[in-house]
Amino acid sequence: MLLRVEPPFTVTPYVRPLVLPASPPVTGTNCTVMGWGTTTSPQG
Repeated sequence: MLLRVEPPFTVTPYVRPLVLPASPPVTGTNCTVMGWGTTTSPQG
């Protein structure tokens, strides 16, 4: 899920916009993923 916010919000070292890539990574690329939430899908 992505959230769209309406400015103004204060950009700080802890709050910044995230720029998403224009296309998915090439197969075999090492990626780092961070976030929060569950680590399994509802299907198991």
